[in-house]
Amino acid sequence: MPRLLSALYLLACGAGILAGAAASDAKTLSTAANGRLIAFSTGDAKLYVMRADGSHLRKIASNASAPSWSPDGKRIVFVRSQGIALMTLRSRRLRALTRHPNAIYDDVPSFAPDGKRIAFMRQPSGGEAAIYLIATTGKRLRKLATGSDPSWSPGGGKLVYSAQSRLFVIAANGRGKHALTSGSDPDVMPAWSPDGKRIAFVRKHEGNYDIWLVSADGKHERRLTTATGQDLNPSWSPDGRKLLFASQQSGSQFDIYVMNPDGSGQRRLTKAAGDEFDPAWQPRP
Repeated sequence: MPRLLSALYLLACGAGILAGAAASDAKTLSTAANGRLIAFSTGDAKLYVMRADGSHLRKIASNASAPSWSPDGKRIVFVRSQGIALMTLRSRRLRALTRHPNAIYDDVPSFAPDGKRIAFMRQPSGGEAAIYLIATTGKRLRKLATGSDPSWSPGGGKLVYSAQSRLFVIAANGRGKHALTSGSDPDVMPAWSPDGKRIAFVRKHEGNYDIWLVSADGKHERRLTTATGQDLNPSWSPDGRKLLFASQQSGSQFDIYVMNPDGSGQRRLTKAAGDEFDPAWQPRP
């Protein structure tokens, strides 16, 4: 299930096969300057990468969604066949970290800044979604909190996530949980800024999903998008000067857009037929 659909499903409830790129493409991807690539998902469950200006589009996987980069920009973790998979770009090596029957679905993985852990949401059939942590070796699985959409703080000591229509912050050891937003409007899909001072997120307000910004202390909320259509999946550039997001500004389908953190300079990056969402900017180590 694509990330945008799973998030909308959670709100309503209250709360693959590697299609390897050609060897030359894999080499190009692995040697690209970090921070220059953007990964994203499509509505037909394919994973693509492109340069930050929208050029040099390449498919790297099928049956895949919700990508998240490793801190060194050399690996991508994503959802595949209801579980979490890890791929190395250069070798195209793919390893399943979690596998489940139809009764369980793992989604929205998020690489920790130390490159050794991954946070993700686990959604049992008919049960309550929860945040789990797992090592990149596939071991040391543990439940952290009830909720969805985990995003790490830059230092890796905390995570922000969505639960009960609000955003919460919790330490990676499971302590110090506290609400960041009030929950008067449903808040989902948080993304912690590289400097640790701000959190971008999605709020449903008056029937529309838009990108908002809040300080890491829960103050100074600001709405960034106001156009007709839904805006989802905020993702920061490595330097914190840009935000990627998926938007229906151009019509009924979702495209990848980029904007400044104050909401200005919104620009469309993808124009292919069908939906594109879950953008993730390659880090600069």
